[in-house]
Amino acid sequence: MFKRKGENLDYTCTADVERGEVIVINDTLGVAASTAKKDELIAVYMVGVFLLPKDTATELQQGKKVYWDQAAKKVTAAADDGAESNPTAHLEAGIVWENAPASADKVQVKIG
Repeated sequence: MFKRKGENLDYTCTADVERGEVIVINDTLGVAASTAKKDELIAVYMVGVFLLPKDTATELQQGKKVYWDQAAKKVTAAADDGAESNPTAHLEAGIVWENAPASADKVQVKIG
């Protein structure tokens, strides 16, 4: 039985969030649809193309998989941070929608 399209997820904030901020929910990520305070219910976009902060160490090319560095709060090309103690610090974010040079501080990413 069909329930809903699944483009948005209802989420109770565990901290204050700003509209457009990446929200990590267990093994996935989404983007906050609105600004909210801790314990407020918001919609989190789970599908779409979003302009997200990126590390400026690497050029990111269209169609490549990218990851969310949870510590730096930026998109990166690396699947992990290289630390044996925390090999899953980077969460799969999606694919690069449009090329971003290494000097760019943002990149368009298709999530979902």
